[in-house]
Amino acid sequence: SILAQCKKQVRSVVRLRTAPAFSVHKWQNDIDHRAGNLSHCVFFMNIQTLPLEDFPAIWRTPCYEERCIAMSIFYVFQGETYNEEFSGGYVWSPQLNKSGRKNAGYTMMTQVKKGDLILHNSNGTIMAVSIARTDCYESTQPVELRNANTSINWDNEGYRIDTDYLSFDTPLKITAYKDWLCQHYQKESAFTISGRGKQQYMCRLAPKHAVFILEKAAYIQREQNLKEAIQAILRELFKYHEHGI
Repeated sequence: SILAQCKKQVRSVVRLRTAPAFSVHKWQNDIDHRAGNLSHCVFFMNIQTLPLEDFPAIWRTPCYEERCIAMSIFYVFQGETYNEEFSGGYVWSPQLNKSGRKNAGYTMMTQVKKGDLILHNSNGTIMAVSIARTDCYESTQPVELRNANTSINWDNEGYRIDTDYLSFDTPLKITAYKDWLCQHYQKESAFTISGRGKQQYMCRLAPKHAVFILEKAAYIQREQNLKEAIQAILRELFKYHEHGI
Protein backbone atom coordinates (compact mmCIF):
# COMPACT_ATOMS: atom_id res chain seq x y z
CA SER A 1 0.00 0.00 0.00
CA ILE A 2 1.01 3.66 -0.31
CA LEU A 3 1.12 3.94 3.47
CA ALA A 4 3.38 0.88 3.73
CA GLN A 5 5.75 2.30 1.12
CA CYS A 6 5.83 5.58 3.00
CA LYS A 7 6.57 3.88 6.32
CA LYS A 8 9.64 2.17 4.85
CA GLN A 9 11.15 5.60 4.26
CA VAL A 10 10.58 7.06 7.70
CA ARG A 11 13.73 8.53 9.26
CA SER A 12 14.17 9.14 12.96
CA VAL A 13 14.01 12.91 13.15
CA VAL A 14 12.02 13.50 16.32
CA ARG A 15 13.54 16.37 18.29
CA LEU A 16 11.03 17.25 20.97
CA ARG A 17 11.68 20.57 22.76
CA THR A 18 14.82 21.22 20.70
CA ALA A 19 13.51 22.75 17.48
CA PRO A 20 11.91 26.14 16.88
CA ALA A 21 8.62 25.27 15.24
CA PHE A 22 5.85 22.78 14.52
CA SER A 23 6.63 21.10 11.20
CA VAL A 24 5.00 18.58 8.91
CA HIS A 25 7.01 16.71 6.27
CA LYS A 26 5.83 15.06 3.05
CA TRP A 27 7.57 12.08 1.44
CA GLN A 28 8.55 11.42 -2.17
CA ASN A 29 6.50 12.84 -5.00
CA ASP A 30 6.22 9.47 -6.73
CA ILE A 31 4.48 8.12 -3.62
CA ASP A 32 2.36 11.27 -3.35
CA HIS A 33 1.18 11.00 -6.96
CA ARG A 34 0.01 7.43 -6.44
CA ALA A 35 -2.06 8.35 -3.38
CA GLY A 36 -5.07 8.54 -5.65
CA ASN A 37 -7.84 9.95 -3.41
CA LEU A 38 -8.71 13.64 -3.67
CA SER A 39 -9.91 13.73 -0.09
CA HIS A 40 -6.76 12.19 1.40
CA CYS A 41 -3.27 13.48 2.09
CA VAL A 42 -0.36 11.37 3.37
CA PHE A 43 1.61 13.19 6.04
CA PHE A 44 4.73 12.47 8.00
CA MET A 45 4.17 14.49 11.16
CA ASN A 46 7.19 15.44 13.23
CA ILE A 47 6.18 17.51 16.23
CA GLN A 48 8.98 19.99 16.97
CA THR A 49 7.69 22.76 19.14
CA LEU A 50 8.70 25.28 21.74
CA PRO A 51 6.77 25.37 23.97
CA LEU A 52 5.35 21.88 23.41
CA GLU A 53 2.38 22.42 25.74
CA ASP A 54 0.95 25.09 23.43
CA PHE A 55 -0.51 22.38 21.20
CA PRO A 56 -3.42 19.95 21.86
CA ALA A 57 -2.27 16.68 23.40
CA ILE A 58 -2.82 14.52 20.30
CA TRP A 59 -0.58 16.84 18.26
CA ARG A 60 2.36 16.02 20.55
CA THR A 61 1.85 12.42 21.75
CA PRO A 62 4.28 9.65 20.71
CA CYS A 63 1.90 8.12 18.17
CA TYR A 64 1.97 11.40 16.22
CA GLU A 65 5.64 12.21 16.64
CA GLU A 66 6.86 9.69 14.07
CA ARG A 67 4.07 8.34 11.94
CA CYS A 68 2.64 8.42 8.42
CA ILE A 69 -1.03 9.39 8.40
CA ALA A 70 -3.60 9.06 5.62
CA MET A 71 -5.66 12.13 6.52
CA SER A 72 -9.12 12.94 5.18
CA ILE A 73 -10.40 16.50 5.44
CA PHE A 74 -13.85 17.31 6.84
CA TYR A 75 -15.88 20.44 7.55
CA VAL A 76 -18.54 20.50 10.26
CA PHE A 77 -21.38 23.00 10.69
CA GLN A 78 -21.84 22.99 14.48
CA GLY A 79 -24.00 26.09 14.85
CA GLU A 80 -25.56 26.58 18.24
CA THR A 81 -23.83 23.61 19.94
CA TYR A 82 -20.23 24.60 19.16
CA ASN A 83 -19.41 25.81 22.68
CA GLU A 84 -20.64 22.63 24.35
CA GLU A 85 -18.83 20.37 21.88
CA PHE A 86 -15.64 22.41 22.06
CA SER A 87 -15.65 22.28 25.86
CA GLY A 88 -16.26 18.53 25.80
CA GLY A 89 -13.64 17.81 23.13
CA TYR A 90 -15.93 16.06 20.67
CA VAL A 91 -18.29 16.36 17.71
CA TRP A 92 -21.74 14.74 18.09
CA SER A 93 -24.75 14.30 15.84
CA PRO A 94 -27.97 12.29 16.00
CA GLN A 95 -28.19 9.25 13.73
CA LEU A 96 -31.56 10.32 12.29
CA ASN A 97 -33.21 13.67 11.62
CA LYS A 98 -36.27 14.88 13.50
CA SER A 99 -38.49 13.05 10.98
CA GLY A 100 -36.79 9.75 11.84
CA ARG A 101 -34.95 9.49 8.54
CA LYS A 102 -31.30 9.17 7.61
CA ASN A 103 -29.49 12.42 6.95
CA ALA A 104 -26.46 12.79 4.66
CA GLY A 105 -24.62 15.05 7.10
CA TYR A 106 -25.16 12.70 10.03
CA THR A 107 -24.22 9.61 8.01
CA MET A 108 -21.02 11.38 6.89
CA MET A 109 -19.93 11.32 10.55
CA THR A 110 -19.33 7.57 10.19
CA GLN A 111 -16.60 8.20 7.60
CA VAL A 112 -14.39 10.17 9.98
CA LYS A 113 -11.41 8.17 11.20
CA LYS A 114 -8.74 8.71 13.84
CA GLY A 115 -6.17 11.19 12.54
CA ASP A 116 -8.52 13.01 10.16
CA LEU A 117 -8.54 16.80 9.98
CA ILE A 118 -11.75 18.71 10.79
CA LEU A 119 -12.52 22.41 10.30
CA HIS A 120 -15.20 23.74 12.65
CA ASN A 121 -17.84 26.23 11.52
CA SER A 122 -20.25 27.92 13.89
CA ASN A 123 -22.84 30.28 12.39
CA GLY A 124 -20.75 31.26 9.38
CA THR A 125 -17.47 31.59 11.30
CA ILE A 126 -14.60 29.08 11.37
CA MET A 127 -13.66 28.73 15.03
CA ALA A 128 -11.04 25.97 15.08
CA VAL A 129 -9.28 23.11 13.36
CA SER A 130 -8.93 19.71 15.02
CA ILE A 131 -7.55 16.21 14.64
CA ALA A 132 -9.88 13.30 15.38
CA ARG A 133 -8.67 11.22 18.35
CA THR A 134 -11.06 8.36 17.58
CA ASP A 135 -12.94 6.81 14.72
CA CYS A 136 -16.61 7.79 14.76
CA TYR A 137 -18.59 5.63 17.17
CA GLU A 138 -22.20 5.29 18.31
CA SER A 139 -23.02 7.34 21.40
CA THR A 140 -26.06 8.72 23.17
CA GLN A 141 -26.47 12.47 23.25
CA PRO A 142 -24.15 14.09 25.82
CA VAL A 143 -25.98 15.53 28.79
CA GLU A 144 -24.72 19.06 28.13
CA LEU A 145 -26.33 18.98 24.68
CA ARG A 146 -29.61 17.70 26.10
CA ASN A 147 -29.55 20.56 28.59
CA ALA A 148 -28.47 23.23 26.09
CA ASN A 149 -30.99 25.85 25.03
CA THR A 150 -31.17 24.86 21.36
CA SER A 151 -33.89 25.21 18.73
CA ILE A 152 -33.89 21.49 17.86
CA ASN A 153 -34.96 18.49 19.94
CA TRP A 154 -32.60 15.82 18.60
CA ASP A 155 -32.99 12.07 18.74
CA ASN A 156 -30.96 10.68 21.64
CA GLU A 157 -29.10 7.98 19.65
CA GLY A 158 -26.18 9.45 17.81
CA TYR A 159 -22.62 9.42 16.47
CA ARG A 160 -19.60 10.87 18.23
CA ILE A 161 -15.99 11.70 17.34
CA ASP A 162 -13.56 12.63 20.12
CA THR A 163 -11.28 15.35 18.84
CA ASP A 164 -8.58 17.77 19.97
CA TYR A 165 -9.48 21.32 19.02
CA LEU A 166 -6.90 23.93 18.06
CA SER A 167 -8.98 27.05 18.71
CA PHE A 168 -8.36 30.16 16.61
CA ASP A 169 -7.67 33.33 18.59
CA THR A 170 -9.24 35.21 15.67
CA PRO A 171 -12.13 33.27 14.05
CA LEU A 172 -12.49 33.46 10.27
CA LYS A 173 -15.75 34.77 8.80
CA ILE A 174 -16.16 32.35 5.90
CA THR A 175 -19.22 34.17 4.55
CA ALA A 176 -16.89 36.98 3.48
CA TYR A 177 -15.45 34.62 0.83
CA LYS A 178 -18.72 33.51 -0.76
CA ASP A 179 -17.71 34.88 -4.19
CA TRP A 180 -14.40 32.96 -4.18
CA LEU A 181 -16.14 29.75 -3.13
CA CYS A 182 -18.70 30.27 -5.89
CA GLN A 183 -15.98 30.77 -8.50
CA HIS A 184 -14.08 27.70 -7.26
CA TYR A 185 -17.04 25.40 -6.72
CA GLN A 186 -16.25 21.72 -6.24
CA LYS A 187 -19.07 19.22 -6.04
CA GLU A 188 -17.49 16.99 -3.39
CA SER A 189 -16.91 19.78 -0.88
CA ALA A 190 -18.76 21.66 1.85
CA PHE A 191 -20.08 24.55 -0.25
CA THR A 192 -22.83 24.95 -2.84
CA ILE A 193 -22.48 26.38 -6.33
CA SER A 194 -23.59 29.73 -4.89
CA GLY A 195 -20.67 29.73 -2.42
CA ARG A 196 -22.82 29.09 0.64
CA GLY A 197 -22.37 26.27 3.11
CA LYS A 198 -24.23 23.05 2.39
CA GLN A 199 -27.29 22.35 4.49
CA GLN A 200 -25.80 19.34 6.21
CA TYR A 201 -23.88 18.79 9.43
CA MET A 202 -20.65 17.02 8.42
CA CYS A 203 -19.16 17.34 4.92
CA ARG A 204 -15.97 16.40 3.14
CA LEU A 205 -13.82 19.40 2.30
CA ALA A 206 -11.94 19.67 -1.00
CA PRO A 207 -8.16 20.17 -0.51
CA LYS A 208 -8.32 23.35 -2.62
CA HIS A 209 -10.91 24.81 -0.26
CA ALA A 210 -8.95 23.67 2.81
CA VAL A 211 -5.81 25.41 1.52
CA PHE A 212 -7.69 28.65 0.90
CA ILE A 213 -9.43 28.65 4.29
CA LEU A 214 -6.34 27.78 6.33
CA GLU A 215 -4.28 30.38 4.48
CA LYS A 216 -6.79 33.09 5.41
CA ALA A 217 -7.05 31.81 9.00
CA ALA A 218 -3.28 31.68 9.52
CA TYR A 219 -2.87 35.25 8.30
CA ILE A 220 -5.24 36.73 10.89
CA GLN A 221 -4.09 34.80 14.00
CA ARG A 222 -2.37 36.89 16.69
CA GLU A 223 -0.41 34.17 18.53
CA GLN A 224 2.74 33.18 16.65
CA ASN A 225 2.71 29.51 17.76
CA LEU A 226 -0.88 29.17 16.59
CA LYS A 227 -0.08 30.85 13.28
CA GLU A 228 2.86 28.46 12.75
CA ALA A 229 0.77 25.40 13.54
CA ILE A 230 -1.84 26.37 10.96
CA GLN A 231 0.83 27.30 8.41
CA ALA A 232 2.49 23.89 8.82
CA ILE A 233 -0.74 22.13 7.86
CA LEU A 234 -1.36 24.62 5.08
CA ARG A 235 2.06 24.07 3.50
CA GLU A 236 1.40 20.36 3.14
CA LEU A 237 -2.12 20.86 1.78
CA PHE A 238 -0.79 23.42 -0.69
CA LYS A 239 1.84 20.95 -1.97
CA TYR A 240 -0.88 18.36 -2.56
CA HIS A 241 -3.09 20.90 -4.27
CA GLU A 242 -0.19 21.95 -6.54
CA HIS A 243 0.38 18.33 -7.55
CA GLY A 244 -3.33 17.88 -8.30
CA ILE A 245 -3.80 15.13 -5.72
